[in-house]
Amino acid sequence: MRQPPSLAPVAALVIGAGGMSSATGVAAQEVQFDLKQLERNGVSADVARFFARRAGFLPGVHQVDASVNGMRREPLQVRFDAQGEPCFSAEVLAQLGLKQDDPEQICAPLQQIHPGTRVELRPGSARMDLVVPATALRDSSAGGAFQRGGSALVLNYDVFSQRVQRRTGNDHSLSARMELGFNTANWAVRSRGDYARRRSQSRYVQQETYAQRALERASALFQAGQLSLASEGFGGTPVVGAQLFSDDMQRQASRLSVPIEGIADSHAVVEVRQRGSVVHRSVVAPGVYSISDIAVTSRGTDLDVEVREEDGRTTRYRVPAPMDLPEADAAPAFQLGVGRYRARDGVHLQGNAPWLVHAGGAMQLHADTRVSTSLLLARGYQGLAAQSGFSLGSRSIWGVGARFSHAAQWGFGHELQLQGNASFDNGLSLGASWQRRSAAFATLEDTLSLRDTRPWPCEPWTLPEACASRSERLQQSLSASVGWSSATWGAFSYTFWQSHYGGDVGRGQTLSASRRFGRVNVNLTLQHAQGRGSAAFVNLQVPLGRGSVSARAYRYEDASRNLGASFQSRTAGGLAYNVDASHSGSQQRLAVAASQRTAYGAFNAGASHIQGQAQTQYLAASGGVALASGRTLAFSSSRIGDTFAVVRIPRVAGIGLSGAGSATTSVLGTAVLPSITPYRRTRLQLEGRTLPLNQRFASTTLDLALARGAVATHTISAHPVRQLLLTVRTRGGELARVGTALYSAEGDFIGTVIGQGNAILDNEQIGKPVLLDDASGRCEVHYSVPARFDPARPYEASEGRCL
Repeated sequence: MRQPPSLAPVAALVIGAGGMSSATGVAAQEVQFDLKQLERNGVSADVARFFARRAGFLPGVHQVDASVNGMRREPLQVRFDAQGEPCFSAEVLAQLGLKQDDPEQICAPLQQIHPGTRVELRPGSARMDLVVPATALRDSSAGGAFQRGGSALVLNYDVFSQRVQRRTGNDHSLSARMELGFNTANWAVRSRGDYARRRSQSRYVQQETYAQRALERASALFQAGQLSLASEGFGGTPVVGAQLFSDDMQRQASRLSVPIEGIADSHAVVEVRQRGSVVHRSVVAPGVYSISDIAVTSRGTDLDVEVREEDGRTTRYRVPAPMDLPEADAAPAFQLGVGRYRARDGVHLQGNAPWLVHAGGAMQLHADTRVSTSLLLARGYQGLAAQSGFSLGSRSIWGVGARFSHAAQWGFGHELQLQGNASFDNGLSLGASWQRRSAAFATLEDTLSLRDTRPWPCEPWTLPEACASRSERLQQSLSASVGWSSATWGAFSYTFWQSHYGGDVGRGQTLSASRRFGRVNVNLTLQHAQGRGSAAFVNLQVPLGRGSVSARAYRYEDASRNLGASFQSRTAGGLAYNVDASHSGSQQRLAVAASQRTAYGAFNAGASHIQGQAQTQYLAASGGVALASGRTLAFSSSRIGDTFAVVRIPRVAGIGLSGAGSATTSVLGTAVLPSITPYRRTRLQLEGRTLPLNQRFASTTLDLALARGAVATHTISAHPVRQLLLTVRTRGGELARVGTALYSAEGDFIGTVIGQGNAILDNEQIGKPVLLDDASGRCEVHYSVPARFDPARPYEASEGRCL
């Protein structure tokens, strides 16, 4: 961490007081100095008197390491008065975890605020040790309650726009995921919806609108409104009602046992949906892609995948939803819900919507096995689900599950499912996913008469629920992968998948091998997909400067070829960019793409030109905006969750924060830490590489402990620092002796001369008269003040001479 230097330890060592400590809360014996010897060494008697009673910090602001009752605190900035006594402002008390009665307090002795306190100053090591009564500690400092409350308005967004210009006409599409809500008194209210527009048609699908609050005594979360059931067997079922379920403290992104893989011919858009709602969207570069980590998903609901190439070609397929695999020492869990089925916007339900009841629970049989059950009851439909997750060693997790259904006109049906992955010390890894449904198995939606009431163009880009054939029912899905890696031989993997929908059977397989030869990475991929044929892909990647150059070659089953090359790199400012060119038969293609995560959001853009055929441009933006109490506006480059923190560093932009995700302060000096894990202590850290040298921060860390739904708002004050290094000469032109005292025009002691006649003035001292007290008496030091202080330098230099 870069901070301007403090002279207190240096000065203390110069005069021989560095090894001393002082207790300002009790009587201290005065130290007797040999004044004549000090004067012979050029040290003023005033300096001796300043340090005679205690080892003190020189007047001014200094960074010190503090401890409270033996517990270390983060470094903080403390102002010391003309007598070297520390000033305990409201901000310093908050950083120390001590109670404060006056939030506007600027400076007061700690013994006056909390009687019985002992303060030990150790300037030689820049430390301050406090011993305070237990009554002076805030509850959070003593390990008590978590912070609650706070209020804020929240907007999350994910916008994607694409324009395709062809000989036959232009096509413009726009899609946006929007989430609007607010937090107050630990309640979180959220409303989510998807908007899509293509050509002259537009469509908005309302997904959810609900309010939620944690019930801490039950370790549960309560939700009411338009919501999706939280169920391990029937997750995502849309209802209007209420539910209560175990608080799993913000589930992380799901990881697929077998990743979504393929080969993209261009900068293709990959969208993953559940029940029509987008849960993942990304733009993949030409070549092989693999997606395994996706956003939070509803358990028990399949994933619809759509891949759109720049020229309009679209591929759609479905994969089983991730199972809820066990975690070590997971607590028992339950789910309860009641409500009425809710048809999505734009979907007409013929007849009355049924009422339904849902219940479920999970428990740990022992450290390696977890079982769960779920029950869904509705008029004309009953469903039962059971799942068992178990681990075989620390790196092998598997899950087996079954669902049973009974519905009018369907009878009894069942679904079986297996998912898991394992890795071994010899570099071998395995993954598998299998799902089979009997002909009589039905979901609740299968028993309802649902009809899409809004026309929507189905090619080449659309919403899956509007165009998917209702007659295509999953019968069986199987995917498996095996991989092996070695430092000597490289990495190898094989993936196989097969699916049965109605009378259609689809299958594919991918074989990949990669190895490094010197500075060159070589990748070979062979892929076969039913309906598209076989393809061979070779890629060479060579480092070049800050980036790398890649060359690739495709060959398809019909003997068509595709040759391409790209250069990808990242600037010092974090902008990642890619320039790509390819040739296929008579087709020439040139494309550029760029992405950057900023203080205001995450942005992506790209453009391509296919000679004589089409031009494509796309723009994407995602992130969040929060308006917290006190009219504090802050931005995030990630989605803002239901528990978050707003940090304000007034007038200082570009400061990076880490510890609960990452964030950067905007021009407003604010930033959002978008997702704080509740009921856990989290330390936020200002990133040292982003701290300007001309600012002194009150603290560089924050300790947070939030209850779910809380909004924490913290201010870290930053004070501009100007330091002027004087080279002081006496009337005779000699360098001032080490230890010579410096005074203000009012006669206050402000410091001493250190090595080579140097003295440092900071902030308010700069430009004011400075007096030097040497053997010939006091004289005024004349010096010039630079017109500008460079923020990239810790100090400026100037000559000073006594006249």
